[in-house]
Amino acid sequence: WHFGSHGDLSFANGSPQPLNNSSMNTSECSASISDEFGNLICYTNGERIWDENHNVSVDLMNGTPNDNNTVSTAQGVVIIPRPGSSNYYIFPTSDTPIGGNNFGFGISMYEYDPSTNSLVNPLPIHPLENYATTEPIVAIPHHNGTDFWIVVKPIHNFPQSGLQNPGPISNSNEMIASYLVTQNGIADAPILSNSGMYIVPQTPNSNSWIGNISVSPDKKFIAFAGENNSKQIHLFYFNCGNGTLNYITTLLGGFGVEFSPNSELLYCSEGFNIRQYDLSSLSVCNPNAPFIDFIFNNSGTNARSGNLQLGPNNKIYIAR
Repeated sequence: WHFGSHGDLSFANGSPQPLNNSSMNTSECSASISDEFGNLICYTNGERIWDENHNVSVDLMNGTPNDNNTVSTAQGVVIIPRPGSSNYYIFPTSDTPIGGNNFGFGISMYEYDPSTNSLVNPLPIHPLENYATTEPIVAIPHHNGTDFWIVVKPIHNFPQSGLQNPGPISNSNEMIASYLVTQNGIADAPILSNSGMYIVPQTPNSNSWIGNISVSPDKKFIAFAGENNSKQIHLFYFNCGNGTLNYITTLLGGFGVEFSPNSELLYCSEGFNIRQYDLSSLSVCNPNAPFIDFIFNNSGTNARSGNLQLGPNNKIYIAR
């Protein structure tokens, strides 16, 4: 893992060990990927890509140059293997529009070639039906074991600077979008599912566009969290065969969200606490998830809980 202010952890030996060699300094946005043996391939903050030797291999993706080498986009980039290839697809999103910064790139896709440590094409590929989205983006393996779904929460398709190929759906803020990714790239149009109670306020200067998305290890659930104004987590069933989502319920939550290894518990960071919900008896007919406890309180450190991430050793790690 490469994250934050030069933070890094290696799980190559089972337990996390800091390496102290990351070149990246980012306030939020980060992603990294390794091969099946745990060897680092690359990492990114959504604008720059560093190679396995921690050198900048690509200096600009999506959006404008960032002189401070930080990107404030919550869960704003994801890396996946290109199916049937040794290359990788990288999908960055856009920062929340603030003040006059009213851009929204929607979905952008780049192909990274690790053999040359460069992009196959310096220009991004956008789907033909594209929407401005909230900040987080997540990749979910398809049930065929080869392809992937890229899932985002559309905000709108209003004309705005940077948005390429605005989609035709006028009520996209009432939808969740799942884009199929194959060896041929990203699908032209997404699978759209009703977002239930998850309607994002159209207020550019609010924190309603930030947050995180998590998928349960069994790929049955997907949770959207982080509306700081409303402090809500929106929980859905996910079908990894056809990309559809079905709304279940909305829970009190916060910024970060993660599932337990057995997919039966949901954790969320809220202020100085971590909350735990029991999903074992959850269903459309029984959408009430019992609240278990505040299981962690770090208020004495004067540091709020941030992102939650399940590690390959089946432990959940907390960013502060």
